[in-house]
Amino acid sequence: MAADFFEESEEKAYKVIIVGDGSVGKTSIAKRFYDDSFGPEFQETVGLHLYKRAVPVPDADDVLLQVWDIGSHAIGGNMVGSFVSGARAVILVYDLTNYQSFLNLDDWYRLIRKTFGEALPVVCLVGNKSDLPNKRAVRQAKHTDFVNLNDFQSFFTCARTGENINSLFNRIAVKLSGTGAGDVEAALPGSVRPLHRGKGSYGKGRSGKGHKSPKAGSSRRGSVLGSVGKIKSSACVAM
Repeated sequence: MAADFFEESEEKAYKVIIVGDGSVGKTSIAKRFYDDSFGPEFQETVGLHLYKRAVPVPDADDVLLQVWDIGSHAIGGNMVGSFVSGARAVILVYDLTNYQSFLNLDDWYRLIRKTFGEALPVVCLVGNKSDLPNKRAVRQAKHTDFVNLNDFQSFFTCARTGENINSLFNRIAVKLSGTGAGDVEAALPGSVRPLHRGKGSYGKGRSGKGHKSPKAGSSRRGSVLGSVGKIKSSACVAM
């Protein structure tokens, strides 16, 4: 099943990778996007977790995103080139309460530039854990300077509450669709109901448990959920 998931998704979905230090909230962001869930227990990602979901875009076909949640140790591994290659969007995540996690994004972005050269994908800088303002260690000016220097998309998120998670993936979907739709924040519903889940056999978390398509950039419209098309999603675990 995992092999089928890779083959189908690579042909029909936009590849989006999430990278950054361990414990910054990469998996929590991916799961909040995938099925609007949050697990307070930390489980370090080993290898790779995959999530895919169709994102409604105003005045356009749905955009199918395949999100690759890459373990923090992968940057020094033999598979890192395969994980990064072919990405249409990159989400650089750091923990707002951990200044070192912000500094360490230089290593990941250096790898992105080395892999893609001048043809860079859409890159988003995400400061996660915005619900902890009293513990904030990264000043907004530092974040803004990094964004302006490299022409990133900029977001502050909280995977625990879901703050700005929909906005993040909407912005990516709109950028990749090329529609230029204006109100990207309003395109996704606040609650997500996955229609299908698939599991692979390529990896597992530290706990030993697995974490829980149309042509690229388009998919069939689902039935109506509120004022937005129904979300189609599935998950796979890889290593």
